Amino acid sequence: MKNIYLVFFFALLISGCYSYREYPVEYDYSYHGKFKKYKTFSFMENQSMDETMSNAVIQSAITKRLELQGYREKQEKPNLLIAYRVYYDSLILRGYDQPEIEKWVKSQRIDQEYNAKQYDLKKGTLLIQLFDRKQEKSVWQGYA
Repeated sequence: MKNIYLVFFFALLISGCYSYREYPVEYDYSYHGKFKKYKTFSFMENQSMDETMSNAVIQSAITKRLELQGYREKQEKPNLLIAYRVYYDSLILRGYDQPEIEKWVKSQRIDQEYNAKQYDLKKGTLLIQLFDRKQEKSVWQGYA
């Protein structure tokens, strides 16, 4: 009987150590992005950070997310180049209030207007940008 209480106590203790916090994720995108055509990605060179955050952990998370969405990593001539950075100070970033990207991709209306919006990003914000390699333009950026 003591073992059951001991197991219950440790389960309760461990569950108290893990708290779920929802981190807001925002993104905006270019109406000139060819999202239906993108199939491959690669990371841009020289992604440098200090020792408090591991590039491998961030790149692994980004890779897994993109693979879940059907993209595959390709080193030579990928459709998308990915850059990311963690900001260690707060900053104001200009983004856009846009329709959900899934809805927009179905219509591909490039005549929509960009409605500017400012984001007050806190210390520790991760910014990820996807660049169309051929257009040489940023087509998506997300921040959390």
